[in-house]
Amino acid sequence: MNPDRRLFIFGMFAFLFLSLIGFAYVGLIGYPFTRTAIAANPVTLPPAVTPTVRPSRTPGPTSTPSLTPTPTATRTQTLTPSPTATFILAFDLPANYGPSYYPPGVNPLTGLYVSDPALLARRPMAIKITNFPRRVRPQNGLNLADLVFEYYIESGLTRFITVFYGNDADLVGPVRSGRFFDEHIVRMYNAIFVFASADRRVLDTWLESDLLPRLVIPRSGNCPPLCRDEANPDYNNLYANTAALGPYVIGRGGDNNQYDLSGMRFQSIVPWGGELGMDVFVRYSRSDYNHWQYNAGTGLYERYQETEDDNGQGESYALLYDGLTGEPVHAANVVVLMAPHQEYLNSIDTEIVQIDLTGFGTAYVFRDGRAYPATWIRSAVDQPLVLLRSEESSTAFPLKPGNTFFQIISTGSEVIQESSSWRFLFKQPAPFPTEIPEEEED
Repeated sequence: MNPDRRLFIFGMFAFLFLSLIGFAYVGLIGYPFTRTAIAANPVTLPPAVTPTVRPSRTPGPTSTPSLTPTPTATRTQTLTPSPTATFILAFDLPANYGPSYYPPGVNPLTGLYVSDPALLARRPMAIKITNFPRRVRPQNGLNLADLVFEYYIESGLTRFITVFYGNDADLVGPVRSGRFFDEHIVRMYNAIFVFASADRRVLDTWLESDLLPRLVIPRSGNCPPLCRDEANPDYNNLYANTAALGPYVIGRGGDNNQYDLSGMRFQSIVPWGGELGMDVFVRYSRSDYNHWQYNAGTGLYERYQETEDDNGQGESYALLYDGLTGEPVHAANVVVLMAPHQEYLNSIDTEIVQIDLTGFGTAYVFRDGRAYPATWIRSAVDQPLVLLRSEESSTAFPLKPGNTFFQIISTGSEVIQESSSWRFLFKQPAPFPTEIPEEEED
């Protein structure tokens, strides 16, 4: 063989070998952030996201200022459910990948191959989905989202903010109003943000920020991507079409560029350590509580939701379904994140809560019927959360390839473990009314 050709081949093998070592170091040895490093260099959001905290129990105005959406376009889009998204889990994936390198065509938010790599060449979409009143169930799209975050809003109730990236869905919703917490998710994933409305104090914060080109709310002429189901007289009748969101934002002068979404590590093999974690109960209030139960047959956690207020008679559950897929709402990973909750306003008729998802905090990861203590870290405003194996470790925790459901609870919440069952009792940031009022259209 020609000496020059032999030297060239040797050089290529050396390059590939060193590259593999580099990827293995980042994915297996550790992630370059620890609690100590974050504490020394705290993450701060733009000033507008953290307004001055107002005194609690200050009498508020007789009516809460809120955005009144302009009626949607007179034309009505035919709301036909989209087919179930196709997730492709290829057997040729590495046993361990992330948090910085992912094989081509793999979604960095799920660790799965996507049906069309072009789906990854865009921004994610953060879409609000309601959880109350109970008549809105089953909601559309919870199973099709890559990530779902559930958090406390007010009056003992929770709401979802979903992150879509690796697949599309025609009917996501019902779409409801935004809260201060949503900005954390929108900035972390550089996402387009879809919501129905917001309290004026919340909305003004976003309208005066750099998020403005990415905000999608009901207005004349934007159906699609955001349409009302005219056959449904309920105010919970607003739905989003994810495939139409990017072009709509571009048409308004924004961009739909691809951004770095690294930070999650995936491993198909069940990690060492941990304890049994077959059942996860999260109780936000007597009116809002849920139960995740591990299904050994599917390898997924299935979501059960409360069916009535627990006024001392005991909790009552029913399996929650996705209205688009017809399947039980499920997750490959259930992650409980503990974060500080603080009253921004708690008056006679208004409760606004601030949740601080910056810096680091305690987490519990449930996958494959096991429970693992972890630490969540947010190292930059525009970077996703990173889960580490323990408080002082720099090793990213390996999630199971698939979708992840995050339950956000306050730092003072109680954690009770009984054998393979884990119960999280949310500590309210402030008292809420004895009677849960019917949600207003906001």
